This record gives sequence, structure tokens and C-alpha cells, in this order.
Amino acid sequence: MAPEGLFLPGEEVIMASVKVEKLEKVYPNGFKALHGIDLQIADGEFMVVVGPSGCAKSTLLRLIAGLEEVTSGTITIGDRVVNDLDPKDRRIAMVFQNYALYPHMTAYENMAFALKLAKLPRAEIDARVREAAAKLEIEGLLDRKPKDMSGGQRQRVAVGRAIVRKPDVFLFDEPLSNLDAKLRVSMRARLVQLHRELKAGGQRAAMVYVTHDQVEAMTMGDRITVMKDGRIMQTDTPMALYERPANKFVAGFIGSPAMNIHRAGLKRIGDQVVVAVSGQEWALAPAQAARVLASWPADGEEVWFGIRPDSIDLAGPGGEQAGLCGEISLVERTGGEAYCYFRVNGDEYVARLEGSRAGQLQPGDVGQFRVKVDEGHVFSGAGGTNISLPAV
Repeated sequence: MAPEGLFLPGEEVIMASVKVEKLEKVYPNGFKALHGIDLQIADGEFMVVVGPSGCAKSTLLRLIAGLEEVTSGTITIGDRVVNDLDPKDRRIAMVFQNYALYPHMTAYENMAFALKLAKLPRAEIDARVREAAAKLEIEGLLDRKPKDMSGGQRQRVAVGRAIVRKPDVFLFDEPLSNLDAKLRVSMRARLVQLHRELKAGGQRAAMVYVTHDQVEAMTMGDRITVMKDGRIMQTDTPMALYERPANKFVAGFIGSPAMNIHRAGLKRIGDQVVVAVSGQEWALAPAQAARVLASWPADGEEVWFGIRPDSIDLAGPGGEQAGLCGEISLVERTGGEAYCYFRVNGDEYVARLEGSRAGQLQPGDVGQFRVKVDEGHVFSGAGGTNISLPAV
């Protein structure tokens, strides 16, 4: 048998899911970082954990890795509860934000180091290192030391060092945050492609990727877990989070530009529901109205209405179908798209427009905008629950 976490040629690789149940972490000073987390990551799944700084997403990753002790709850990898196992015995490989390469070793030596400690045959070590280097397109860097490589190259070596171990679980802790914007885009595409290649080659390791960047989350994950204050707000596919946010926090965090969310009022007229927001009144679509009626907020409870920038467009000629009229404060043109910011009765909105639709709009102009109310969301003040979503 190979040492724990490493596999010899022909040896069966155990396909492992990750299951976290009622996980809590309390530090000696009494601070509670995690509050009863439940999360299941399937074999071969690319799970992104996203949230603002301080939400304990990295703490969750470090507990899975065994770098911190669990206060209560269980972590299961495959069919083993790993709470009491050392990191080296959990069959995981971790890629850090700061690369953590040995500066005195070449890229080849960094990638081969753990395999040498495990006393794998030299030919097997060489084959693994060169195969990983080919996947990451760093064959020409194997003789270089970290100081002679760019940040992106060093990060690829760090990923290669994880790949050669053939773990059950890859853990990524904000691995791209030190790279410039252009390199981040190319590296996240490469990591997604690498995940697919590994699965196609039979290495169906689960990947858990922590980031504070919701664009990374939306473009990389099979599913996304959104965290806030040590709790999971929602776990779902990227488009489900975007189109069906479970609460006001997820709605505001996922999406760029963020969802327009403003205080609102509700009026019930028979089977109809009218939402009053920014001095306007709109009737909800029948299906929306039925769902809101089924979860009608208590008297005096605060209510919010949210609408994505994609669901706001310029009104037709003469202002037909106008839902909002406001003074434009900023137009950001990005080529094929333009983001138009405008104010209505003190509330700021942003609309995502086709570049050609934005035309000659300038700050100070008064714009007439059409709102697709049936694509909006109603959030209760109590916890910010989305009361306009269909029942699951």
C-alpha cells in the first residue's frame, strides 16, 4: 500500500464526498466562529464557499483540512469521520493564498517533495510531476526556483504540488487573490478546465474553493455556498442563487452589479398584491401575488423589493411602459454593455443596458425606465426571507 493520501499505479482511488454535520467552532476567548454548519459536497463536485471577510469561510476550510480543532459536530470524508485524524491522514491537498513554496527548491522539487517523503519510486515521482506540469502548462518552469517565477507561475506550481498527491479532496483558500485582474481571469478558467480534465481522467476528487469574490464563485462552482457570520445562507447552483435567492443577503451579495433592493410596502386587493416602492406602485404577477399572500408579513413588519439590473430597461418611445423615471447620475460603458445609475425619490437604481441601447445617455439626463416586475423579489423584514419564491 502507498502511504496515506498517495496512490500507487493501478491502486484503486477511493472516490470521496465531504460531509459536514452540525459543525461548530468556538475559540478560547469565547468567540463563536461557526454556528452548526451542515454541508454536503459530492464526489467530483467543485464547491465554492463565498462570503464577506470575517464570515468564517476560511475557518470552515481549515477545519476540513485538520489545521484547527472542531469544537463540536463531525466532518466525514468518504466513509471516514476525520475529526481526530491529522491533516496528513485525511487524504486532502491544500492550496494556499500565499503559495507556500519552498524558496530553495526548484518547481520540480517542490512538486516532488511530498512524494519523496512518502518514498514512492523515483520513476513514479517523475511521471506524476511531469504529468501535472503538462496539465498546468509549466513544463518549461520545472528547473526554476520560486524567485524566478511570476505570481501566476508560482500558483500553478502550488496547484501542481497538490495534484501529484492524488488526494480525495482539494482545498483552495483564496488561491488567486494575490494575482492581478487579468491573470485571475485566466487562472480561474484554467482551474475549472483542470477540474474537468481530472474528472475525465478518473481522478474524481471533490474541490472546495474559498473566495470572497462572487464573480469567481459564479464562474467556477458547480454549486456555491454563501456564508454570513458563521452561518450558511444558501447552497445552490450559480444560476439558482442568481435567479432564486433565498434571502435578502444572498440577493445583494450574488450578482454584479448588485440587485437593486429598496424598502417597500404591500397592499392586498382581493387576490392581487400591489408593491409600493420609490413612490411607484406595481401589481405583482398572479403567481408572485399568490406566494406573497401565503407568507403575508405581520402588521408593521418591514418589507423590501428587489429587482436585478438585467430586469430594468429603457422604456419605449414616448415613455410607454415606463416604470421608473429618474435623473441619471452615472453611465459606465464597458463596450457591449452599459451600467446606468439613476435616482428615484432618493433611491438609487442601476440598469444593465446593451451598449447600443444606452446611446448618448449622460449624467444629468432624465431617463424613463421599464421594470420587469414579474422578475422582482419581495423580502420580509424578519430575517430577509424571500417570500415571493415558489415552494421547493
